[in-house]
Amino acid sequence: MRHLLKLSTIITLALPTLSAMDLEQRATTLIAKSCLGCHSEALKTAGLVLNNRTNAIKGGDHGPALVPGSPAKSLLNQKIASGEMPVGNPLPKEDRDVIHDWIMAGAPWGKTIETEVTRRRSDRSWWSFQPLQSIELPTPRNLPSTWKNSPIDIFLFSKMMQKGLHPNPRADRRTLLRRVTFDLIGLPPTPEEIDAFLADRSSDAYEKVIDRLLNSPHYGERWGRHWLDVVRFGESDGYEQNFLRDDAWPYRDYVVRSLNEDKPFNRMIVEQLAGDQLTPWDLQSEAATGFLVAGPYDTVGIDNIEGKKQQRANELDDMVMATASSFLGLTVNCARCHDHKFDPIEQRDYYRMQSVFAGVRHVNRRQRSAGVRVWATEAQKAAYESRAKPLQQKISEAEADLQELYGTVKDRIRAQRDEIFARYRPSVTGYGTEEKFAPVEARYLRFNIETVKRGRPTSAFFAASLDELEIWTTGTNARNIALARHGAKASASSTRKDDANPDTYSPMHVIDGKFDRGWMSQALATTTPENKSNSGRKYGAGTPLWIQIEWPEVQTISRIYWSSDRLKAFGETYSNRNPERYTIEVSRDGKHWNKVADSFDRLPAKKENREELLFLAVLNNEERKVWNAAERTKSDAKAKLAKLPKLQTAYLAMFKQPEDPTYLMKRGDPMARGEIIAPASLTTLSDLLYRFEMDTSTKEGARRLALARWIADDRNALTARVIVNRIWMYHFGASFVETPSDFGINGGKPTHPELFEWLSNRFVKEYRWRWKPLHKEIVMSEAYRQSSTYNATQASIDADARYLWRFPPKRLEAEAIRDAVLAVSGNLDRTMGGKGFQLYRYTVDNVATYYPIQEFDKSTFRRAVYHQHARSVKPELLGQYDCPDTALPAPKRVVTTSPLQALSLFNNSFVLQQARSFAERLERETRQLDVKMVIIRAYELAFGRKPTGEEMKHAEHFISDYGLFPFCRALLNANEFVYLM
Repeated sequence: MRHLLKLSTIITLALPTLSAMDLEQRATTLIAKSCLGCHSEALKTAGLVLNNRTNAIKGGDHGPALVPGSPAKSLLNQKIASGEMPVGNPLPKEDRDVIHDWIMAGAPWGKTIETEVTRRRSDRSWWSFQPLQSIELPTPRNLPSTWKNSPIDIFLFSKMMQKGLHPNPRADRRTLLRRVTFDLIGLPPTPEEIDAFLADRSSDAYEKVIDRLLNSPHYGERWGRHWLDVVRFGESDGYEQNFLRDDAWPYRDYVVRSLNEDKPFNRMIVEQLAGDQLTPWDLQSEAATGFLVAGPYDTVGIDNIEGKKQQRANELDDMVMATASSFLGLTVNCARCHDHKFDPIEQRDYYRMQSVFAGVRHVNRRQRSAGVRVWATEAQKAAYESRAKPLQQKISEAEADLQELYGTVKDRIRAQRDEIFARYRPSVTGYGTEEKFAPVEARYLRFNIETVKRGRPTSAFFAASLDELEIWTTGTNARNIALARHGAKASASSTRKDDANPDTYSPMHVIDGKFDRGWMSQALATTTPENKSNSGRKYGAGTPLWIQIEWPEVQTISRIYWSSDRLKAFGETYSNRNPERYTIEVSRDGKHWNKVADSFDRLPAKKENREELLFLAVLNNEERKVWNAAERTKSDAKAKLAKLPKLQTAYLAMFKQPEDPTYLMKRGDPMARGEIIAPASLTTLSDLLYRFEMDTSTKEGARRLALARWIADDRNALTARVIVNRIWMYHFGASFVETPSDFGINGGKPTHPELFEWLSNRFVKEYRWRWKPLHKEIVMSEAYRQSSTYNATQASIDADARYLWRFPPKRLEAEAIRDAVLAVSGNLDRTMGGKGFQLYRYTVDNVATYYPIQEFDKSTFRRAVYHQHARSVKPELLGQYDCPDTALPAPKRVVTTSPLQALSLFNNSFVLQQARSFAERLERETRQLDVKMVIIRAYELAFGRKPTGEEMKHAEHFISDYGLFPFCRALLNANEFVYLM
């Protein structure tokens, strides 16, 4: 022990003694490095700020963190000494001792400490937050004569010279035409368009092509698809249920139409945020507000108050995120729980913007009748109302007559209830129901189902199911003969499909003797809102369904028993499918049928239907006449009302004045309310343009309009820079700023700051926020017209061609590939607008299910921008080529390369179908006069060029050996088909 004490003394004496100044510096540096990540002024985790002595002594939610002179009483020392803090990364003993000794020495602490992050967070001098600057053109030496005409080229050439690069020569005219045609309208040029361009030797031939393409209605489809990526536009709700939004298309059409009209983008911004406030009579302005609710929406919801508040907070967060990232290129949503960690965005800024949207809501699909947004002009509404109102009046009068009649007989109902119910058998139950009848000989038994539980007619949405069916013979040795092992066979009117396992709902499960599987009728793929309202129909109004059992020979039967056994395991989902109204028929030959049992003497399962049964049972003859007349009037009026052409609905934002103010949520917790926050602009840009601030009582629409005008103001350089950057990126494949939706400090700086600033200025001041002049300026440049020829020396300097010494080859997006396949095959349907098509079979149970289709008819031959993109659903070809999931914005598409892409393009059933059509088109257009003509036409259609001599020779041999269809299939699978060079 004596030796150990001596060793301890030696070690202690060996430790260097720190001066008070060194101790302070070491301790505060440790705190800055290890503690400020969570306990800064911005984050205030647990209410604690450790940026200076005063705040440390003040402490947080758990008391003072620092008690100078007493490490034992200082929470800071306790947490560090125990290794509890910093979380997951405890300090080494030497550093823990520094903190201990520093506190023991009185915790000297001079100036407030900060990290690089906290300095950046308060810095508004970042380049993107500055006003637009006037930029002088550079004067580079050795500027080629062809590069002198466009300021874009002058800026780019100057940057190339700085990097030791030089530009490529021009691309050949065929390559250039294919490039610019795909770029501007997303379709390949036709052979006729190519020939016309090659024949036009005028100096403005290329410019005329650009003007033609920019005036094409397909321009809006192409560039509208880009914008829909940015704003997370999807046509289903997402989340657990993911129901389809059949009426979301008006927003998509608004985008396409606005771009075709070359509407100023600042006008589009205001319309998308507050179009209903600008021109409330204009359907297009109203459709623009689909932007606000284009994102996912949780239709399930949570019943408790915490869950509801969290769901609403998430809904508003989506609107804040979409608005800030799409228009401003800012990650404002990162300030939901605390001040932004990197950008000068306060948490209050986040809630200022959230307060703007406090009155915006999604359509409430759980209360559909209250949530449908009619999208029609006042004249259309008035015309519908003039026809509907008299019918609705008749229905109301008939219901009043029935209510009056009920008042007359209600005492009779009360007195006779038990007697009437005694006449009926018990209602059907999912646990098991039995029917007995006189012995009968039969080789076939058919179970006809008219309604399922709760009185719902069998139909697309309320399909019937059976889990097990027993059919018993007569006599003392009675046995269940509804078993496959006894030779029984089962068939049905329809069977629900499951593409993953077609046998999942087979009628044979009803007679397999097992209770874990059953038959379910098919829910039709053409489900519409009209046939989802079946719960209001009378019995028999749906489509009767049946399941039939057949035996090898005639049997004598007298009893059947059935159940929906899965009720116990799966609950209400399957109880809703139990047959309730039915008839049972038998036949010896399968042609002549006799009814042996039905359910019409059973009590209805639904309370309302039981009350109606009682009502009818007590009526005398005169009263029944009154009832019949009222029911007939009501039924006729409802039928006529149902036949009236429906007003168009649209999935647009719903607006309501907020009942409560917006609160700052501490740590983003909706249950931890802080101060009240009023609508206002972001302080981030207060040095750039004016600020707006509003009272908490400001009208809902005025809030959105103020924000929209602030974002779209000519002085808001950030908005202009963000959209110019996006447009440049879609043309060249790379943007000035690599993060198109993050222009904050983490987003980086532009590769060509002078050119970027010059273009942004020009976009606002000369083009007045219109896209088409900017497109023309870009595609007319020599930089855009360069060849994509590779140069190893230059690539060693700039491998990705970020400085545009060549045109960077680009792979077409998934939609453009699909559109090109259809265009080449001759099957492309160029119909614009309206409800889209589906590349899946849509079924609804408690949740939506999307089964990819494998057979494609003409309804699927429209451009892919009109495909109803459901969230979390990626049809094979589109998904393989990186079509993004619309659950999140896609400001920049990921481009992957995988074997599945080539396999999909070669073996996909859609591509095979179109390759066959391509071959038929070639045969039709060339009349098969000469195989060389066929090959030339094929190359012109697919690649926009003629084949080389070598290609011609190989193609002739290939077609001779394998035929034209495989040849067309090979062309569609070529790299050249899916890439722009």
